Amino acid sequence: MGRLTGMKLCRFELSDTPGETRSGIYHEGRYYETDGQNAIGVHEPNVVRLLSPIGQPPAYRAFDAIEGGPTEGTLFYHYLNPAGLQGTETEIVLPPAVLEADFEVRIGAVIQDKGLALDPREANGFILGYLITCVITDARRIDESIGAQPRDVGLLAGPFLVTPDDLGGHLTGESQSNFVWPYEISINGTTIQKASYQSDYEMTNLLVQATETSSINVGEIVSWPPLPKPRLSETEIGRGMMPSDKVLIRIEGLGALTFRVA
Repeated sequence: MGRLTGMKLCRFELSDTPGETRSGIYHEGRYYETDGQNAIGVHEPNVVRLLSPIGQPPAYRAFDAIEGGPTEGTLFYHYLNPAGLQGTETEIVLPPAVLEADFEVRIGAVIQDKGLALDPREANGFILGYLITCVITDARRIDESIGAQPRDVGLLAGPFLVTPDDLGGHLTGESQSNFVWPYEISINGTTIQKASYQSDYEMTNLLVQATETSSINVGEIVSWPPLPKPRLSETEIGRGMMPSDKVLIRIEGLGALTFRVA
């Protein structure tokens, strides 16, 4: 396999042993199964079903910026429900009460150590890697403030957890934790957004703020605000998601996450 300076970590099942979770590294078109240290098997893509690369995180903190008013741009975070986290190529079942199914695309950092009141100079060492996450929402309930958690319809992550040293080409300037992310989002083959995203905030800044009043823990996800994307009802799709719709989210450096509405 050769020496690896950066890694795309993954969890997966094999077609002949469904239900048996394996972990490893994706490299040059193949999946290298590991026991934590050594490669113990090599698998072709056609026999692999990818799972969420981190299993179930203990928490997911999603950052957003206040819009309008004297505190515009100020960051705050809310918690998402990680209990039902799923991987790429998953079928999403929409609850009957959802009025207008839509989604947010967020890039998250996965934490590799526990910490409280982090110093900005040490915060980067707490990041194991980055991954795509997709938060299924009910856009109309968000508009009308119906229900307690309209961003709790579903949650996906994947396909890989990419270590920071595999993303050096996407860093901005002298930053260690802010990147330029070219991305494309499509539904049923129709592109609804193609752009590049660069946050106004270093991930280390988010970790410092997140640990001011509570600790972060191993396996936790902390995400930037969502990537710019039009509401589906305002695109040529003209509606929320419906059964048989297929969504593709591709972010350079992190891979492609797909799901279908069942």
